[in-house]
Amino acid sequence: RLLFCGMQPLDGIKALEFGGTILVSLATLVLAEAGADMVKVEVPALSLCARAPQLSSEKLEFGLLKRGKRRVVADFAD
Repeated sequence: RLLFCGMQPLDGIKALEFGGTILVSLATLVLAEAGADMVKVEVPALSLCARAPQLSSEKLEFGLLKRGKRRVVADFAD
């Protein structure tokens, strides 16, 4: 984590992640590592897949990009 005088550059910033690609997860990981409070918003159908055991190397890398983020499931269909 980045630290400047005991604070991180993005302390106090809150942000939401709505994307589902590796590039979006990497970008928001950088924000989380800089101190932003990140919340990953997932749809119900995909949230079960995201919590399943990850076996392939691509899925493992994608799972590692979720660190430092809170997760919420939201159904926008209704």
